[in-house]
Amino acid sequence: MEREPRILIVGRGAVASAVERLCIAESRKYTYFPWEGGHVPDVAIHVGSGREFGDLLQFCSSAGRNIPILQCSSPIEPHKTPVRSAVFDVPNAALPLLLFLEFAYQLSRHVLVSDLGSHNWRLEESHQESKQRVSSTAETIAKHLQIPIEHVIKDRSRPEPHAYHHLKGVAAGVEMDLSFKVEGRRPYAEGMIYLARRLHGRGKFQKLEPRWYAATELLTTFW
Repeated sequence: MEREPRILIVGRGAVASAVERLCIAESRKYTYFPWEGGHVPDVAIHVGSGREFGDLLQFCSSAGRNIPILQCSSPIEPHKTPVRSAVFDVPNAALPLLLFLEFAYQLSRHVLVSDLGSHNWRLEESHQESKQRVSSTAETIAKHLQIPIEHVIKDRSRPEPHAYHHLKGVAAGVEMDLSFKVEGRRPYAEGMIYLARRLHGRGKFQKLEPRWYAATELLTTFW
């Protein structure tokens, strides 16, 4: 039987705590960064503010470790930081939403660049009042579908943790009306653990090139 990955949690906030609780509930081996010795972790999950990201990159690439990183924290801008490990930019770890981001990417490649065109996109997102910036998920959707970021409708009227995205528009003569709602943080933790397990399994059989990987590459190449 294949050994389950040892998880390195990077961050101290609510999402990191959700990952820890899930690891405990499923009897998974985990530790927090900075690593204090023992078994070397197999996969790092970064959900922090970004302050430890440089140290994490150095740790994961030092001494020949080559530990892959799931970068799930919105303060980090992908592809702007040189890396020496495989770093996967995951703008949303809730798996249905991650799959939808792949759909939006493919829509941008095969429809929006063609004569079929698109028009009248409306993108709305709602999160808890403590989240000030537009969500990284909404930013990614807006980028793929060529929606100006200032046109994204942002709602912060609810204090409790939640995530809601609503997209409505027309492409290639097809009207689309899609919405996604996530309550709490467990769906994100479940997605992160699932992706960590997939990466660990793949890493045994192929060498991961040290570079940034987009979420779409994670979906199409490693799943």
